[in-house]
Amino acid sequence: MIDRLHSKRTRICEFLQQASTLGTVSKLLVCDVMTRWPSCVGSEATVLEVVKIFHEKQFRHLLVVEGRKLVGVISDRDILRCFGRHESADQAYLAAISVADVMSRDVITISGQRPISEAIDMLVDNGVNCLPVVDDGVLVGVITSTDFYAVLQALLETIPIGDSSPA
Repeated sequence: MIDRLHSKRTRICEFLQQASTLGTVSKLLVCDVMTRWPSCVGSEATVLEVVKIFHEKQFRHLLVVEGRKLVGVISDRDILRCFGRHESADQAYLAAISVADVMSRDVITISGQRPISEAIDMLVDNGVNCLPVVDDGVLVGVITSTDFYAVLQALLETIPIGDSSPA
């Protein structure tokens, strides 16, 4: 995860420096920040498999696809709800629950050509932490709240700070 975030921060900083050098104020788009080729699972995967992926890759969301069609999102919050259904959420119990049983099906998506300000509004207004990015009906990426933290950090690092010492 650290390498992925570092790579993303570097890409955002390069974009901001280029925009500054060219003297253009251009809107940062979702496609400039999103994770391309996101990790996905099928709806037949088990909750146990998803838990293992979350631990291994330090993810909080996975997109659920059938073929190349986005059919849902499963988050760590969806997984946590499984632990409240049973006295002991052991591996056998989690392996018996399919992703289709617990995923969110009413997925809110965004186009990669939209400004990130619109994506932020969508996250806040809908109380979600990830937006699958779909262009022309095809899943092309995902943008998460963590991506916006990386943008904020890059912006703070590129904004010139004046001398703030007391006079």
